[in-house]
Amino acid sequence: MRFFTILFCILFIISGLKAQIFLDTFVDNSAICAGSEIEVKYSTNFSSAEYSVQLSDENGSFEKAPATIGRITSAAGRMGGGTKARIPVFAKESNKYRIRVIATAPFFAAGDNGADIIIKPAPAANIEIVGSTSLCGGNESVTLKAITNTNTNIYEWSSGETTPNITVSRAGIYFVKVRDRQTLCEVTSNVVEVTANVIKAPTIQSNGSLELCVGSYIELRTAFMEGIVYEWQKNGKKEGTVNSNALVVTQPGEYVVTIANKCAKATSLPILVSLKAVVPPPTCAPASRCGEGKVVLKASGGKEGKYQWYDENFYIIKGANSSTYTTEYHKRKGTYYVANEEFGCVSDKIQADVFIKPPTIPVYAGEDVAIILGESVQLNAMLRNNVSTPPENNIEATSATSKANYRYEWSPKDYLDNPYIPNPVANPVENMVYTVIATIEEGCEVTDNVKVTVRRELKIPNGFTPNGDGVNDTWEIANITFQPDATVEIFDRWGSKIFESKGYTTYWDGTFNGQQLPTHTYFYVISAENGKLRWTGAVNLIR
Repeated sequence: MRFFTILFCILFIISGLKAQIFLDTFVDNSAICAGSEIEVKYSTNFSSAEYSVQLSDENGSFEKAPATIGRITSAAGRMGGGTKARIPVFAKESNKYRIRVIATAPFFAAGDNGADIIIKPAPAANIEIVGSTSLCGGNESVTLKAITNTNTNIYEWSSGETTPNITVSRAGIYFVKVRDRQTLCEVTSNVVEVTANVIKAPTIQSNGSLELCVGSYIELRTAFMEGIVYEWQKNGKKEGTVNSNALVVTQPGEYVVTIANKCAKATSLPILVSLKAVVPPPTCAPASRCGEGKVVLKASGGKEGKYQWYDENFYIIKGANSSTYTTEYHKRKGTYYVANEEFGCVSDKIQADVFIKPPTIPVYAGEDVAIILGESVQLNAMLRNNVSTPPENNIEATSATSKANYRYEWSPKDYLDNPYIPNPVANPVENMVYTVIATIEEGCEVTDNVKVTVRRELKIPNGFTPNGDGVNDTWEIANITFQPDATVEIFDRWGSKIFESKGYTTYWDGTFNGQQLPTHTYFYVISAENGKLRWTGAVNLIR
């Protein structure tokens, strides 16, 4: 019993302490102008928190989202804390506003602990400009008018005048303070800058080096300004015919730019553009070859690694910087260009032509052939006078062996007994495409190719036992994977098709439409290579 009495007392004390937490708001002045700052004080014994200063609506209500006009962060609970908050300049006139301080992190609901304030409307103040703020000459001026929303105002301009409108004939920064005589609320207008008779000397900038290469250019430029006339000069004489803040320069010299308006003008400091040493162009003789292929061009008269090759459209060929350049594969005449590079400059581009002489005798590698794995076939390259392939019976073909000065090379060299003769023996174990290169008159190279298909004999079993014992359960045909286009068809004794597969990747398991077929003799037809190859026979299904 004594324990429960003590526990009750402790809970009573804790609840009493909690009830003593408070947060009150105070203000020093109860009437304030919109747009002005107000001193807000608060008193609390709440633990460390963040506080917000809130303004009610014009009816004194905090029910809708109140305006937050100030914050106090990381402040420990204390007596007499305070901060300054600015009343929104657009606040309506009312004597029912309330202002309060609340704890927001963590949130502490203290109800309406605010203080009453009266907000007086702030007068509007904007400057209307009559005339130009850019003065030219001693007799020019501009009128500045203070535009307000009240008639009982006191005016105080930054220049000292106290009238609603002032006339300005000097350069400077101007603004006006407007005070309402009735509310004594004050507001400061926007700022107006007045300039007079001042043009700063322009500065010239370039978009590249001031050292020109022959045939190159740079652009000189100064800042653009409205109402300004630009005049460029080179060595004291007018340069260019267009009123522009930019000038394209292709010649060396000393350049300046003068800018002017109706009041004044100013000239830039001179900028010197010089000319680099002239880079002499290289020389390059035309190159030719017999038959289609690549051609090697060779230039001279420059430093190795400092050449630059171009295609027929004058586009740079990346990485082509040596004295020699191997062209792309050509079937007909082509044109290239080459230049020297030195000191960051490029010489004139020299034309380099490529000529392709048509070969007088084409080569024929023979018709495509198919062999059985383990067999060999003799290839036979023929030189002939007609370009059609294969040669027709009425075309006279000349044996390659009859021209001792011709050279031959077959590639790849795999499975050939001698790849450097016109008629090597091939014994491949896989499909191969052999290309022969015949070198004939004037070093011309002519090529042709022949395909050797290596077939594997199909090993077709005459029976299988689809009884589910895991052995010989499907009709597997060895080497059929080497005939990926093969079509396999199975028929029953009445000629009805019970199985078909294009590409025999799933072996027949002795079923038809999901039903097991009985022990019997069935018949197959296998075709490949678009019907060129065909196998037929019987297969025994044994259960």
